[in-house]
Amino acid sequence: MAEIDYQMTAKQVGRVGLAHGSNWISEWYVPFHDGHAVFYHGHEDPNDHIDCGPKVFCCPKAAQLLMQCHPNAVPVDAEWQFTPGKDLAAWIGPNGPQIYYFFFCDPEDSQLLRFVGVAVPEVRGILLKRLPLDPYLENADRIRGPMDAK
Repeated sequence: MAEIDYQMTAKQVGRVGLAHGSNWISEWYVPFHDGHAVFYHGHEDPNDHIDCGPKVFCCPKAAQLLMQCHPNAVPVDAEWQFTPGKDLAAWIGPNGPQIYYFFFCDPEDSQLLRFVGVAVPEVRGILLKRLPLDPYLENADRIRGPMDAK
C-alpha cells in the first residue's frame, strides 16, 4: 500500500487549515456514540435520511465551542476520536453518507464556529485535505460562542 503524502500547499490547506498547524493535516475530530459516528439530522421526515451525515470537527476547540452553545448537539457520553480523513472518506458509497457536516473554527475570530454541509463528490477532497474549507467560509452558518468574562 502506498504511503499517503500529507505535504500540502498553502492553497490546498487554506486559511482554516493553516490556523490549526501541522497536526490538522491528517485527522478530524469526530464524536462516536454506541460505536457509530454521531450524525446531523436536518430533516422533518423521519424516514428520509438522504441529507443526514456525520458531524466532523476541525479540532477539540470547535467541539467545545459547539457544546457550550448547544449542549444537546452531541450525546454527553459520546467518545471523541481523532479520525483519519481516509477512514471517513471510506464511508462514502451507495449505502454510506453522501453529505458530511463540518464544524470548524473561524480563522479570524476565535469565538466564531462555522458549520456547513459538504456533499459528494467535493466532500472526499475536503476529508482528505486535498481541498480547503475556505470556499465554504462565507456561506457557512455562524455559531457565536460565549464571550469570555473579563
